[in-house]
Amino acid sequence: MKHLCLITGEDILNKVRQKKQRRRDGKFNCLPFKFARAKKRFPGFERGKYYLFSANQKVGKSKLVDDLFLHYPDELRKSGKDIHTKVLYFSFEESEEDKAFQMSCYSLYKKEGLRMSPNEEKSLDREIPDSIVAKLSDTEVINTVTRINKTVEYVDEPMNPTGVYKKVKQWLETLGHYNYCDGKVQDPMGNWVDGKVIDKTNRFTFNDPELYAIVIIDNYANLNTERGWNQRETIEKMSKYCIELAKLGLIMVGVQHQAQSQEGIENLKYSQVIPSVNGLGDAKTTARDAHATLGLFSPYRFQIRTHLNYDITEFKDYIRFLYIIADRNGAVGTIVPLLFRGDVSTFEELPQPDKVEILKAIKQALDVEEAEFEETFVLSETDNIPF
Repeated sequence: MKHLCLITGEDILNKVRQKKQRRRDGKFNCLPFKFARAKKRFPGFERGKYYLFSANQKVGKSKLVDDLFLHYPDELRKSGKDIHTKVLYFSFEESEEDKAFQMSCYSLYKKEGLRMSPNEEKSLDREIPDSIVAKLSDTEVINTVTRINKTVEYVDEPMNPTGVYKKVKQWLETLGHYNYCDGKVQDPMGNWVDGKVIDKTNRFTFNDPELYAIVIIDNYANLNTERGWNQRETIEKMSKYCIELAKLGLIMVGVQHQAQSQEGIENLKYSQVIPSVNGLGDAKTTARDAHATLGLFSPYRFQIRTHLNYDITEFKDYIRFLYIIADRNGAVGTIVPLLFRGDVSTFEELPQPDKVEILKAIKQALDVEEAEFEETFVLSETDNIPF
């Protein structure tokens, strides 16, 4: 389609001035990245961009996405920051209720420092103590779950890429309107005539100009295939849709596994288990489409004793490393060491490895948390064990 709307140098200069003024006014120009040291090179997630997250299975990539796009914006709001988010969450692996239980455990930990997983909360192995139910009844704990979920719409029924695309367009139209400018369109006879086309310089206007509208697709492997395509072709189509949808001002977030072959003995031997573009499962062109690709790595699951000068034998499954695998703005090579509490879905940036005493204090705090968990949930003599 022919198009007459052009961006000028003056347009860019005006945008630079506007964004500078927004910072002076205390407003955000992106959804901030949570981790302070890494923000110098990777400030956050911009409207109109497509981001890809990858890791081996069961490493915590979905929980990382939740922490960055659900939990952290809520923490910012609680601290008085004026940041607005709406999330359309295609959660193909977990139901809305599963997510709510995880959020409840996260909220309880943030309020009380008490760790338990959804397994304990659901009384799967033993009855949850009344004292914990009382803590869950705390207004702040309840309100955190309610407040976050008010910003999220979940879709947990399997869909193909075109179904996802249509659902996103329907959701988006509840948040604003398209903008048009003069251009050339084809009439029914195929002739180019004057008409209105979507303005490529300003495709969509949100009713709330401060809104960050986020679409999460978790994960690509669970997309239904369409048109007789195989899984690779299906994922590639979804990725192309993400590019198109991002242009409407959305933050598009895709989640994709690393290939299982990356976990093989030969890869471990040659230190190829760190998430990479080459390691993406089923389709590798998704990283080429995305504005940035981030990978989450757990050395402990590969029995690696040290990684980037961190003692993995001390932190075991509590440590993760977030890699900026690819980034069009130059943050490639940024690595963020993270403390990960999987039971309560939290990530915290770890100090540098030479901060030995601080790291030792963190490990001692983890030991205390584990001891408190055992004290709270220890099986008593009156527990009814059927075998």
